[in-house]
Amino acid sequence: MNPTAGSFIVNPRLQRHFWLLAVGFPEQSSLSTIYSAYLNKHFTKFKGTIQEQIVPVIKGTLSLHSEVVRCFRKTAQNFHYEFTVRHLTNVFQGLLTAKPEAIKEPDNFVKLWVHEAERIYGDRLVDAGNLKTYKDLSAELVSKSFSKFNLKKYFGATPEPLIFAQFVGGLDDKLYDQFQNSE
Repeated sequence: MNPTAGSFIVNPRLQRHFWLLAVGFPEQSSLSTIYSAYLNKHFTKFKGTIQEQIVPVIKGTLSLHSEVVRCFRKTAQNFHYEFTVRHLTNVFQGLLTAKPEAIKEPDNFVKLWVHEAERIYGDRLVDAGNLKTYKDLSAELVSKSFSKFNLKKYFGATPEPLIFAQFVGGLDDKLYDQFQNSE
């Protein structure tokens, strides 16, 4: 039951057939522990320099999620602006599709993270102003957390597209990799 929309009263005759369970949003430390377990296990096959980026990516994702939740509130017009732990999981699920053949350097891993976060959060935004706000939030977070990587070209006035797909090498190739150019 959503207390911010719809009816606030459930008929007691209907309610007697159900029991209520309320689970709050997990704490940052719990989420960090959960996602680091998955990412550390998956990225053991990758270079050590990529594994060093796991903690900053997790912190960045949690920070980005909280900023998105703060900036983009659910309204009658944008009723789908509800960001839950499922969206966090989808970002990490996208990261877990990475293979060592495609993600060879830490900057590729960070680019994959930027791509996945934009697919999960940015693609839900319907207004150009909201998308610009999201890109500004993402650019600020990337410049703070991943300043040693040159990712400014993906956030400038005329940003380069940052697209990953499973058909970069052809339709038979299932390697999730970055398109080098969009032409």
